[in-house]
Amino acid sequence: MKISTAFVLLATLLSVASSVGAQQFCDTQEAWLRKVGPDKSPGCVPEGPCDDPILRDAAIPGPSVPIKFVRLRFVVIAETSGANPAATQADVDWQVAQLNADFAPHRVQFTYETAFVNDSAYRVFIPLSTTIDAMQMAYAVDFDTTVNVFVCGMNPFLVGRATYPWDPDALSPVGGIVMDEFGFGDPHRVLTHEMGHQLGLWHTFRGLACTDACHEVPQDPAADFVGDFCADTPATPQYGVCADAPGIDACAGVPWGSTQPENFMSYAEQGGTGCWNLFTPEQSGRMHCWTDAQLTGQLGPPPTGDVNADGQLDISDSVFLLAYLFASGPAPTTPCVADVNDDTSIDIGDSIYLLSYLFTQGPAPLDACP
Repeated sequence: MKISTAFVLLATLLSVASSVGAQQFCDTQEAWLRKVGPDKSPGCVPEGPCDDPILRDAAIPGPSVPIKFVRLRFVVIAETSGANPAATQADVDWQVAQLNADFAPHRVQFTYETAFVNDSAYRVFIPLSTTIDAMQMAYAVDFDTTVNVFVCGMNPFLVGRATYPWDPDALSPVGGIVMDEFGFGDPHRVLTHEMGHQLGLWHTFRGLACTDACHEVPQDPAADFVGDFCADTPATPQYGVCADAPGIDACAGVPWGSTQPENFMSYAEQGGTGCWNLFTPEQSGRMHCWTDAQLTGQLGPPPTGDVNADGQLDISDSVFLLAYLFASGPAPTTPCVADVNDDTSIDIGDSIYLLSYLFTQGPAPLDACP
Protein backbone atom coordinates (compact mmCIF):
# COMPACT_ATOMS: atom_id res chain seq x y z
CA MET A 1 0.00 0.00 0.00
CA LYS A 2 2.79 2.42 0.96
CA ILE A 3 4.68 1.57 -2.25
CA SER A 4 1.57 2.22 -4.34
CA THR A 5 0.93 5.55 -2.63
CA ALA A 6 4.54 6.62 -3.09
CA PHE A 7 4.42 5.67 -6.77
CA VAL A 8 1.28 7.77 -7.31
CA LEU A 9 2.87 10.73 -5.52
CA LEU A 10 6.06 10.41 -7.58
CA ALA A 11 4.10 10.22 -10.80
CA THR A 12 2.15 13.32 -9.81
CA LEU A 13 5.31 15.28 -9.02
CA LEU A 14 6.90 14.25 -12.31
CA SER A 15 3.79 15.32 -14.16
CA VAL A 16 3.84 18.73 -12.50
CA ALA A 17 7.57 19.12 -13.16
CA SER A 18 7.21 18.28 -16.83
CA SER A 19 4.56 20.98 -17.29
CA VAL A 20 6.53 23.85 -15.77
CA GLY A 21 7.17 25.37 -19.17
CA ALA A 22 3.43 25.60 -19.85
CA GLN A 23 2.13 26.44 -16.35
CA GLN A 24 -0.22 29.41 -16.13
CA PHE A 25 0.65 31.73 -13.27
CA CYS A 26 -1.03 34.95 -14.44
CA ASP A 27 -4.80 35.01 -14.88
CA THR A 28 -5.12 38.39 -16.65
CA GLN A 29 -5.44 37.21 -20.23
CA GLU A 30 -7.61 34.23 -19.34
CA ALA A 31 -9.92 36.38 -17.18
CA TRP A 32 -10.44 38.71 -20.14
CA LEU A 33 -11.25 35.79 -22.43
CA ARG A 34 -13.72 34.38 -19.89
CA LYS A 35 -15.44 37.76 -19.88
CA VAL A 36 -15.68 38.36 -23.64
CA GLY A 37 -15.63 34.79 -24.98
CA PRO A 38 -13.40 33.42 -27.74
CA ASP A 39 -12.64 35.73 -30.62
CA LYS A 40 -14.44 34.42 -33.71
CA SER A 41 -13.42 37.31 -35.96
CA PRO A 42 -11.62 36.52 -39.23
CA GLY A 43 -8.62 38.66 -38.23
CA CYS A 44 -6.73 39.74 -35.14
CA VAL A 45 -9.07 42.49 -33.97
CA PRO A 46 -7.57 45.52 -32.17
CA GLU A 47 -9.05 46.59 -28.84
CA GLY A 48 -8.62 50.30 -29.45
CA PRO A 49 -6.56 53.10 -31.02
CA CYS A 50 -3.31 52.19 -29.27
CA ASP A 51 -3.17 48.89 -31.19
CA ASP A 52 -2.37 51.05 -34.22
CA PRO A 53 1.44 50.88 -34.59
CA ILE A 54 1.57 54.50 -35.76
CA LEU A 55 -0.07 55.77 -32.58
CA ARG A 56 1.93 53.30 -30.47
CA ASP A 57 5.24 54.46 -31.87
CA ALA A 58 4.28 58.13 -31.54
CA ALA A 59 3.81 57.53 -27.81
CA ILE A 60 7.26 55.96 -27.21
CA PRO A 61 8.67 58.29 -24.53
CA GLY A 62 11.94 60.11 -24.99
CA PRO A 63 14.06 61.39 -22.09
CA SER A 64 12.28 64.76 -22.09
CA VAL A 65 8.77 63.30 -21.80
CA PRO A 66 7.28 64.12 -18.37
CA ILE A 67 7.11 61.16 -16.03
CA LYS A 68 3.66 59.70 -15.46
CA PHE A 69 2.95 59.12 -11.76
CA VAL A 70 0.36 56.35 -11.22
CA ARG A 71 -1.47 56.27 -7.89
CA LEU A 72 -1.62 52.89 -6.14
CA ARG A 73 -3.47 51.71 -3.05
CA PHE A 74 -2.33 48.40 -1.57
CA VAL A 75 -5.02 46.43 0.26
CA VAL A 76 -3.32 43.76 2.38
CA ILE A 77 -5.70 41.11 3.69
CA ALA A 78 -5.22 39.58 7.17
CA GLU A 79 -7.30 37.27 9.33
CA THR A 80 -10.25 38.87 11.09
CA SER A 81 -8.19 38.88 14.27
CA GLY A 82 -5.49 40.90 12.52
CA ALA A 83 -3.11 37.94 12.53
CA ASN A 84 -1.22 36.55 9.53
CA PRO A 85 -1.34 39.49 7.09
CA ALA A 86 -0.56 38.52 3.50
CA ALA A 87 2.27 41.08 3.44
CA THR A 88 4.02 43.53 5.72
CA GLN A 89 4.53 47.24 5.15
CA ALA A 90 8.19 46.43 4.48
CA ASP A 91 7.07 44.04 1.71
CA VAL A 92 4.95 46.79 0.14
CA ASP A 93 7.76 49.35 0.39
CA TRP A 94 10.25 46.96 -1.23
CA GLN A 95 7.80 46.06 -3.99
CA VAL A 96 7.12 49.68 -4.93
CA ALA A 97 10.84 50.47 -4.94
CA GLN A 98 11.37 47.56 -7.35
CA LEU A 99 8.38 48.61 -9.44
CA ASN A 100 9.75 52.14 -9.74
CA ALA A 101 13.19 50.81 -10.70
CA ASP A 102 11.71 48.58 -13.41
CA PHE A 103 9.54 51.36 -14.90
CA ALA A 104 12.01 54.24 -14.51
CA PRO A 105 13.51 53.82 -18.02
CA HIS A 106 9.98 54.13 -19.42
CA ARG A 107 9.04 57.40 -17.70
CA VAL A 108 6.45 55.82 -15.39
CA GLN A 109 6.60 55.92 -11.58
CA PHE A 110 4.24 55.03 -8.76
CA THR A 111 3.05 56.71 -5.57
CA TYR A 112 1.21 54.65 -2.99
CA GLU A 113 -0.62 54.17 0.26
CA THR A 114 -1.37 50.98 2.20
CA ALA A 115 -4.50 49.71 3.93
CA PHE A 116 -4.59 46.56 6.07
CA VAL A 117 -7.99 44.82 6.05
CA ASN A 118 -8.89 42.18 8.65
CA ASP A 119 -11.31 39.74 7.02
CA SER A 120 -10.71 35.98 7.06
CA ALA A 121 -13.30 35.48 4.32
CA TYR A 122 -10.80 36.82 1.78
CA ARG A 123 -7.49 35.80 3.32
CA VAL A 124 -7.13 32.66 1.11
CA PHE A 125 -9.38 31.57 -1.75
CA ILE A 126 -9.57 29.91 -5.14
CA PRO A 127 -9.08 32.78 -7.61
CA LEU A 128 -11.44 31.62 -10.33
CA SER A 129 -14.40 31.77 -7.94
CA THR A 130 -16.51 34.88 -7.45
CA THR A 131 -14.58 35.67 -4.25
CA ILE A 132 -12.18 38.02 -6.02
CA ASP A 133 -15.04 40.22 -7.23
CA ALA A 134 -16.70 40.14 -3.80
CA MET A 135 -13.45 41.16 -2.10
CA GLN A 136 -12.89 44.01 -4.54
CA MET A 137 -16.49 45.21 -4.24
CA ALA A 138 -16.14 45.24 -0.46
CA TYR A 139 -12.78 46.98 -0.11
CA ALA A 140 -11.76 48.83 -3.30
CA VAL A 141 -11.94 52.61 -2.90
CA ASP A 142 -11.26 55.55 -5.22
CA PHE A 143 -10.99 52.99 -8.04
CA ASP A 144 -11.47 55.59 -10.77
CA THR A 145 -8.46 57.59 -9.53
CA THR A 146 -6.30 54.86 -7.97
CA VAL A 147 -5.18 51.35 -8.94
CA ASN A 148 -6.22 49.13 -6.04
CA VAL A 149 -3.69 46.30 -5.55
CA PHE A 150 -4.99 43.49 -3.33
CA VAL A 151 -2.55 41.11 -1.62
CA CYS A 152 -4.02 37.88 -0.30
CA GLY A 153 -3.69 34.09 -0.64
CA MET A 154 -4.65 32.64 -4.03
CA ASN A 155 -4.58 29.23 -5.64
CA PRO A 156 -0.90 28.15 -5.50
CA PHE A 157 -0.64 27.98 -9.29
CA LEU A 158 -1.75 31.58 -9.80
CA VAL A 159 0.11 34.58 -8.45
CA GLY A 160 -1.53 37.57 -10.10
CA ARG A 161 -4.37 39.07 -12.11
CA ALA A 162 -4.68 42.57 -13.55
CA THR A 163 -7.24 44.43 -15.67
CA TYR A 164 -6.56 45.64 -19.20
CA PRO A 165 -7.18 49.37 -19.76
CA TRP A 166 -9.65 48.63 -22.57
CA ASP A 167 -11.74 46.47 -20.21
CA PRO A 168 -14.98 48.33 -19.33
CA ASP A 169 -14.30 47.33 -15.70
CA ALA A 170 -10.84 48.95 -15.61
CA LEU A 171 -12.06 51.95 -13.60
CA SER A 172 -14.65 50.04 -11.56
CA PRO A 173 -14.40 48.31 -8.15
CA VAL A 174 -13.55 45.01 -9.87
CA GLY A 175 -10.69 46.54 -11.85
CA GLY A 176 -7.17 46.81 -10.50
CA ILE A 177 -4.77 44.02 -9.53
CA VAL A 178 -4.90 40.99 -7.24
CA MET A 179 -1.60 39.49 -6.06
CA ASP A 180 -0.84 36.23 -4.29
CA GLU A 181 1.29 36.61 -1.17
CA PHE A 182 3.91 34.14 -2.45
CA GLY A 183 4.59 36.25 -5.54
CA PHE A 184 4.79 39.52 -3.62
CA GLY A 185 7.73 41.26 -1.96
CA ASP A 186 11.46 40.57 -2.08
CA PRO A 187 12.69 39.11 -4.46
CA HIS A 188 9.63 38.86 -6.71
CA ARG A 189 8.79 41.06 -9.69
CA VAL A 190 5.39 39.63 -10.55
CA LEU A 191 3.80 43.01 -9.85
CA THR A 192 5.91 44.49 -12.66
CA HIS A 193 4.40 41.86 -15.00
CA GLU A 194 0.85 42.56 -13.80
CA MET A 195 1.35 46.32 -14.00
CA GLY A 196 2.40 45.83 -17.62
CA HIS A 197 -1.03 44.30 -18.24
CA GLN A 198 -2.72 47.08 -16.27
CA LEU A 199 -1.12 49.67 -18.56
CA GLY A 200 -1.91 47.87 -21.82
CA LEU A 201 0.45 44.96 -22.53
CA TRP A 202 -0.39 41.43 -23.60
CA HIS A 203 1.76 38.39 -22.87
CA THR A 204 4.55 38.05 -25.43
CA PHE A 205 3.19 34.55 -26.20
CA ARG A 206 -0.34 35.72 -27.02
CA GLY A 207 -1.93 33.77 -29.87
CA LEU A 208 -0.34 30.35 -29.34
CA ALA A 209 -2.95 28.21 -31.07
CA CYS A 210 -2.53 27.70 -34.80
CA THR A 211 -6.23 28.49 -35.23
CA ASP A 212 -5.91 31.77 -33.30
CA ALA A 213 -6.34 34.77 -35.59
CA CYS A 214 -3.65 36.53 -33.53
CA HIS A 215 -1.08 33.74 -33.92
CA GLU A 216 2.39 35.20 -34.50
CA VAL A 217 4.97 33.07 -36.27
CA PRO A 218 8.74 33.55 -35.81
CA GLN A 219 10.04 36.54 -37.80
CA ASP A 220 6.44 37.41 -38.68
CA PRO A 221 6.33 40.36 -41.14
CA ALA A 222 2.89 41.21 -39.73
CA ALA A 223 4.06 41.26 -36.09
CA ASP A 224 2.65 44.77 -35.57
CA PHE A 225 -0.86 43.41 -36.13
CA VAL A 226 -0.83 39.99 -34.41
CA GLY A 227 0.39 38.49 -31.15
CA ASP A 228 1.02 41.23 -28.60
CA PHE A 229 0.90 43.97 -31.30
CA CYS A 230 4.61 44.72 -30.84
CA ALA A 231 7.08 43.91 -33.61
CA ASP A 232 10.08 44.24 -31.28
CA THR A 233 8.96 41.34 -29.05
CA PRO A 234 9.77 38.10 -30.90
CA ALA A 235 7.22 35.33 -31.24
CA THR A 236 7.55 32.84 -28.39
CA PRO A 237 5.78 29.85 -26.93
CA GLN A 238 4.68 29.82 -23.28
CA TYR A 239 8.05 28.76 -21.89
CA GLY A 240 8.94 29.05 -18.19
CA VAL A 241 12.73 28.98 -18.44
CA CYS A 242 15.36 31.75 -18.68
CA ALA A 243 16.53 30.70 -22.13
CA ASP A 244 15.38 30.91 -25.73
CA ALA A 245 12.67 28.36 -26.39
CA PRO A 246 13.89 25.24 -28.20
CA GLY A 247 12.16 23.52 -31.09
CA ILE A 248 9.92 24.87 -33.79
CA ASP A 249 6.62 26.66 -34.14
CA ALA A 250 4.40 23.75 -35.11
CA CYS A 251 2.09 26.07 -37.03
CA ALA A 252 4.75 27.44 -39.38
CA GLY A 253 7.28 24.62 -39.13
CA VAL A 254 10.18 27.01 -38.44
CA PRO A 255 12.49 27.34 -35.39
CA TRP A 256 11.51 29.79 -32.69
CA GLY A 257 14.93 31.43 -32.69
CA SER A 258 15.42 34.27 -30.23
CA THR A 259 12.38 34.47 -27.94
CA GLN A 260 13.39 37.27 -25.53
CA PRO A 261 12.92 35.41 -22.21
CA GLU A 262 14.10 38.52 -20.34
CA ASN A 263 10.89 40.37 -21.27
CA PHE A 264 8.72 41.16 -18.25
CA MET A 265 5.65 39.94 -20.18
CA SER A 266 7.05 36.46 -20.81
CA TYR A 267 6.77 33.51 -18.43
CA ALA A 268 10.53 32.96 -18.11
CA GLU A 269 11.54 32.41 -14.49
CA GLN A 270 8.02 32.25 -13.14
CA GLY A 271 7.91 34.62 -10.20
CA GLY A 272 10.29 37.07 -11.82
CA THR A 273 13.32 36.28 -9.69
CA GLY A 274 15.66 35.38 -12.54
CA CYS A 275 16.07 37.00 -15.93
CA TRP A 276 13.21 39.49 -16.23
CA ASN A 277 14.64 42.95 -16.97
CA LEU A 278 13.06 44.33 -20.15
CA PHE A 279 10.19 46.28 -21.63
CA THR A 280 10.83 47.09 -25.29
CA PRO A 281 10.35 50.56 -26.84
CA GLU A 282 7.11 49.49 -28.52
CA GLN A 283 5.79 48.07 -25.25
CA SER A 284 6.69 51.37 -23.61
CA GLY A 285 4.76 53.21 -26.33
CA ARG A 286 1.71 51.01 -25.77
CA MET A 287 1.76 51.70 -22.03
CA HIS A 288 1.93 55.47 -22.53
CA CYS A 289 -0.66 55.42 -25.30
CA TRP A 290 -3.18 53.33 -23.36
CA THR A 291 -2.63 55.36 -20.19
CA ASP A 292 -3.32 58.59 -22.09
CA ALA A 293 -6.36 57.04 -23.77
CA GLN A 294 -8.03 55.38 -20.79
CA LEU A 295 -6.30 55.91 -17.45
CA THR A 296 -5.49 59.60 -17.03
CA GLY A 297 -7.76 59.73 -13.99
CA GLN A 298 -5.38 57.39 -12.16
CA LEU A 299 -2.42 59.70 -12.67
CA GLY A 300 -1.37 62.02 -9.86
CA PRO A 301 1.33 64.44 -8.81
CA PRO A 302 4.89 63.39 -8.01
CA PRO A 303 5.54 62.43 -4.39
CA THR A 304 5.98 65.43 -2.11
CA GLY A 305 9.58 66.60 -2.30
CA ASP A 306 10.16 65.49 -5.89
CA VAL A 307 10.20 69.17 -6.89
CA ASN A 308 11.80 68.62 -10.30
CA ALA A 309 9.48 65.66 -11.05
CA ASP A 310 12.28 63.31 -12.11
CA GLY A 311 11.01 60.36 -10.09
CA GLN A 312 13.76 60.66 -7.45
CA LEU A 313 14.00 62.38 -4.08
CA ASP A 314 17.55 63.72 -3.88
CA ILE A 315 19.62 66.88 -3.51
CA SER A 316 18.70 68.03 -7.01
CA ASP A 317 15.16 68.73 -5.72
CA SER A 318 16.49 71.10 -3.07
CA VAL A 319 18.72 72.79 -5.66
CA PHE A 320 15.73 73.13 -8.03
CA LEU A 321 13.65 74.70 -5.26
CA LEU A 322 16.36 77.14 -4.23
CA ALA A 323 16.86 78.19 -7.86
CA TYR A 324 13.12 78.81 -8.18
CA LEU A 325 13.02 80.85 -4.96
CA PHE A 326 16.16 82.92 -5.38
CA ALA A 327 17.52 82.70 -8.95
CA SER A 328 14.44 83.00 -11.19
CA GLY A 329 14.57 79.29 -11.94
CA PRO A 330 11.61 77.40 -13.39
CA ALA A 331 8.61 76.83 -11.15
CA PRO A 332 7.73 73.32 -9.96
CA THR A 333 5.34 71.65 -12.41
CA THR A 334 3.12 70.68 -9.46
CA PRO A 335 3.51 73.42 -6.82
CA CYS A 336 2.10 71.42 -3.90
CA VAL A 337 4.98 68.91 -4.04
CA ALA A 338 7.35 71.77 -3.14
CA ASP A 339 5.51 72.46 0.12
CA VAL A 340 7.60 69.77 1.78
CA ASN A 341 6.75 70.74 5.35
CA ASP A 342 3.04 71.26 4.55
CA ASP A 343 2.80 74.75 6.06
CA THR A 344 0.86 76.11 3.05
CA SER A 345 3.78 78.19 1.77
CA ILE A 346 6.76 77.46 -0.42
CA ASP A 347 9.93 78.98 1.01
CA ILE A 348 13.46 78.19 2.16
CA GLY A 349 12.01 76.20 5.04
CA ASP A 350 10.92 73.54 2.58
CA SER A 351 14.43 73.20 1.17
CA ILE A 352 15.89 72.93 4.69
CA TYR A 353 13.25 70.33 5.62
CA LEU A 354 14.07 68.26 2.55
CA LEU A 355 17.83 68.42 3.13
CA SER A 356 17.29 67.35 6.74
CA TYR A 357 15.28 64.34 5.55
CA LEU A 358 17.90 63.39 2.96
CA PHE A 359 21.04 63.78 5.07
CA THR A 360 20.29 63.93 8.81
CA GLN A 361 17.43 61.42 9.23
CA GLY A 362 14.88 64.20 9.60
CA PRO A 363 11.13 63.52 9.18
CA ALA A 364 9.83 62.47 5.77
CA PRO A 365 8.15 65.04 3.51
CA LEU A 366 4.51 65.66 4.38
CA ASP A 367 1.82 65.17 1.76
CA ALA A 368 0.62 68.65 0.87
CA CYS A 369 -1.15 67.68 -2.36
CA PRO A 370 -4.92 67.10 -2.30
